[in-house]
Amino acid sequence: MNSDKSNFLHPAAQSALTRYRSYYQLPTDCVQEQTFLNVWGTDVFVQCYCPDTPCGTVLLLHGYFDHAGALAPLISFLTEHKYQVYTLDFPGHGLSEGERYSIPDFSYYEESVKQTINWMMERELKPFHIIGHSTGAGIAAKYALTYKDPMLKRVELVAPLLRSSHWHLSRVAHALTSSMINQVPRKFRPNSGDTDYLKRQQQDPLQDKFIPLEWLQALFNWEKEVRGLQTASARVSIIQGVKDRTVDWKHNINFYKNLFPNSHVFLIDEGQHQLLNEKASIRQMVYELIIQRLNNEGT
Repeated sequence: MNSDKSNFLHPAAQSALTRYRSYYQLPTDCVQEQTFLNVWGTDVFVQCYCPDTPCGTVLLLHGYFDHAGALAPLISFLTEHKYQVYTLDFPGHGLSEGERYSIPDFSYYEESVKQTINWMMERELKPFHIIGHSTGAGIAAKYALTYKDPMLKRVELVAPLLRSSHWHLSRVAHALTSSMINQVPRKFRPNSGDTDYLKRQQQDPLQDKFIPLEWLQALFNWEKEVRGLQTASARVSIIQGVKDRTVDWKHNINFYKNLFPNSHVFLIDEGQHQLLNEKASIRQMVYELIIQRLNNEGT
């Protein structure tokens, strides 16, 4: 599991990984593996958490500004339910290389997912599920629509991104300011009912306080591209909080329902954008819903 960038067998690397997993409370009671995949010249950090006798495989995709460590509660929940979990940090996020939170084109995210799936299949040719949150959900949807992969069993889209909230205002503001500035301050608006999570989010050393305008332009271009895609028959669940103020969720749900005619939509009362890191009662509801959908493959 070595890479050109880092020798994970070196004691210093092992110590750093131990501190990383301890800080984010990632599971330690299962087999843990990691590597870097070179994606168009950028080293992307990929991990695998495998319990004894896994019943299935999940690829977990995080949202913008997040990383695998931010999804530690769900990773632990899935491994406790005997699912093997693969996850990656998108370019510019977490422990991956790349300009922080900026991307010239969303195809870099898509290629990261494609190469991670290739790595998964090289290791073990088995069907898999994808769970994506926010940007990760949008990338998961694009993968299902583009490749129609026969090994992909189910896709769980959690608060999926297509358009962000205040979409048209954002486009106007970007057009007016992008020639003068290249980033804007990130505002940590409450996006979860878990106050402890919100504190951790602001103190997270792998997050930042600025939004590059290049990323917004890439989002605008990607949204236009996705609107041109054809429908797919993939088994898809859409899980959405009705108090989400980060994405334009009503528009996005209608759009994804049309692209995936067989999809099922689950609205979460009181749920905000960070459904995977919500207060305990909502988080447990979402996790149980996800595991039910994963276990019930026929619908």
